[in-house]
Amino acid sequence: MKKYDHFFTIVIGVIVVMVFSNAAVVSAQRASAEFISAMGPVMLKSGQDVKDGIQNLTYRNNILYVINIWAGIQVIDVTTREKPREIGNYPNQHRAHNLFIDDHYVDKEVYNAHVTSNAQDLQQMDEKTALLFQAMKDQNDQEFNRIYKAIKDGTALPLIVRRDILLARGDNLSSEERAELAILETKLDELNIE
Repeated sequence: MKKYDHFFTIVIGVIVVMVFSNAAVVSAQRASAEFISAMGPVMLKSGQDVKDGIQNLTYRNNILYVINIWAGIQVIDVTTREKPREIGNYPNQHRAHNLFIDDHYVDKEVYNAHVTSNAQDLQQMDEKTALLFQAMKDQNDQEFNRIYKAIKDGTALPLIVRRDILLARGDNLSSEERAELAILETKLDELNIE
């Protein structure tokens, strides 16, 4: 009987440990869920609470993403389970059901190292881009000044009026008028006027 006494004592001890450890885990999970569920739901722009729209939860790197079909995405920092805090919410125009996280981006340290090692090349690219933008601005200014001068000195206005009169007549043009329209189009193209 003494052999069985030790056996029963061990079995009972194991069962007690399992029950209490399982209860602690369940209790911890329940406590975390209670803390997190204490966070208010996302509000609509109208100020209305949306408590019944939660579709999905996504957890990544101590961030809990609550997907609400009506109100969008609520982002909660759960680093400290006892004090979860909302760090953002993103309303959307369409119903949200799921969230997929893509975090394959460049690490800040890698980015800084890349920028530092290629600083001279990046500076040259910035300078070339600035020169290109300036050349485009200069060209646009020249074209604008030429068009403005042609309109101001009156050389373009009669051409535009005559062209528009001929175009308004459509297909009812004589061969001489069609030739005149072609010449007008050519002259206006030279002045870069539409």
